[in-house]
Amino acid sequence: MKTSYITIEFSIPEEYFDPAIGILSLYPICGIEEKYDYLSVTFDTNDYNENIESSIITDLKSINSNIYITNRSEIDEKNWNEEWEKSVEPVIISPKLGIAPSWRINELMTEIMIIINPKMSFGTGSHESTRLLCKLMLDVIKPHSIWIDAGTGTGLLAILAIKLGTSKVFAVDNNIWAIENASENMKSIMLVIRSS
Repeated sequence: MKTSYITIEFSIPEEYFDPAIGILSLYPICGIEEKYDYLSVTFDTNDYNENIESSIITDLKSINSNIYITNRSEIDEKNWNEEWEKSVEPVIISPKLGIAPSWRINELMTEIMIIINPKMSFGTGSHESTRLLCKLMLDVIKPHSIWIDAGTGTGLLAILAIKLGTSKVFAVDNNIWAIENASENMKSIMLVIRSS
């Protein structure tokens, strides 16, 4: 039997997110996505019914009477990681540096090209903090220096440090998916470095 989900979007002023999330966490939810003045809440269809919806609305209105449902939709189970991977775009950090998944690498025309095949790990280059750190690294990494990438995610910053000429890189993470993903990305970069 295929699993499906119900997603309910609530209009909630952002200043009420914390108490609203506290209330929602008392129900059998699968996840919550925060948007500007909206919370999108997902339930397994087996855990959802009109009584739960009515109870949630009553509980949420206890913190703000203007909270209401704006949208309700049903979603079939998919390979969510595969769906997300399709949306990963190449990121141009500067004319010198570009980052892309292997299936989009031909779209980069930068001096340094980093191939990252993201899975369930942080570090595609699209987040502001990652882009800013990449720009900083282009200016401050010196050849033969040592780099530590704590919370490496995909391994992106460690790979950039290697490409910029560091002599040693220590990349660590406490998430098994991140460790596996970073290892895969490191292997592909090491093959490129050894063959050049």
